[in-house]
Amino acid sequence: MNNKRHMGVVKLVDSPEEGVGFIILTTVHGTKDIPFDIECNGHLDENDKVTFIIVKGRKGFEAQDISKYVIN
Repeated sequence: MNNKRHMGVVKLVDSPEEGVGFIILTTVHGTKDIPFDIECNGHLDENDKVTFIIVKGRKGFEAQDISKYVIN
């Protein structure tokens, strides 16, 4: 994938001890849950609006370089 930034909304799993959360990515084709590593992104809360890139990880595509999206 390229380094294109996407926008989405954080949706955490019910049991964070699993170490994976999800970002809901909405496109013209529908929505997709993109996984991310909670350990590396512990500053995120449910329903945070974020920007991120999608990279090929060990188990498929995942979100990285995640930043909260703040409107001033």
